[in-house]
Amino acid sequence: LKEIRRLRTELPNLGKEQIFVRLKPWCEARHFTCPSTSTIGRIIAGAHDKMRMIPVRLSARGKARLIKKRSVKPRRPKQYRPVKTGELIGMDAIELRMGDLRRYIITMIDEHSDYALALAVPSLNSDITSHFFSKATKLFPVAIRQVVTDNGKEFLGNFDKTLQEASIKHIWTYPYTPKMNATCERFNRTLREQFIEFNELLLFEDLNLFNQRMAEYLVLYNSKRPHKSLELMTPVDYILRESKNCNMWWTHTEH
Repeated sequence: LKEIRRLRTELPNLGKEQIFVRLKPWCEARHFTCPSTSTIGRIIAGAHDKMRMIPVRLSARGKARLIKKRSVKPRRPKQYRPVKTGELIGMDAIELRMGDLRRYIITMIDEHSDYALALAVPSLNSDITSHFFSKATKLFPVAIRQVVTDNGKEFLGNFDKTLQEASIKHIWTYPYTPKMNATCERFNRTLREQFIEFNELLLFEDLNLFNQRMAEYLVLYNSKRPHKSLELMTPVDYILRESKNCNMWWTHTEH
């Protein structure tokens, strides 16, 4: 046991297979029975600290501190396509500029039914996207199971915490791969071409009126506009066909 720990210290976090190769001649020289690879693995797993070496880094003040291992973000599997409404919601943010002014439009769309929502905001951070998401879920026709976003800061922090508290899985795209959120990217383009480009000045002059008119557009988008991807049905009709028991009410809501 001590020799296994020594080997894991000499070569930090050495794997069980490599330890077996180093341990076998050591045991033979002492006429010990060498544990098998699987036994070595169980010995390591059973140790209180997993015999794991954690690197130490000096802070700016010269104090030693342990380096925390970065958590691995759940990524979207390749070729994954949701099979029912609410299974996967794509979210993104559009940035628009006029001189020194900036405006942002947070967008979300169900990848199965194309049901979409959006809101224009004067600034963007995780608190704002969290607030938008909480409001949007009340307008969404079904429960949301997963949300896919890029790695922007607006989708970290309180936004990610909001998803966790609601037991909604948050998955990320890989950096610089917008195609992994292609449905939302297409909706962003449609929103630009059919609404934003005709109301861009209003976006910077009267944000509330812009949002009111965008809500009216989204009513048409969700309940009147035929979608090629839905066999020329509207998102509302598609969802109603998918579930006749779906209770859906769309109302104009002040944000």
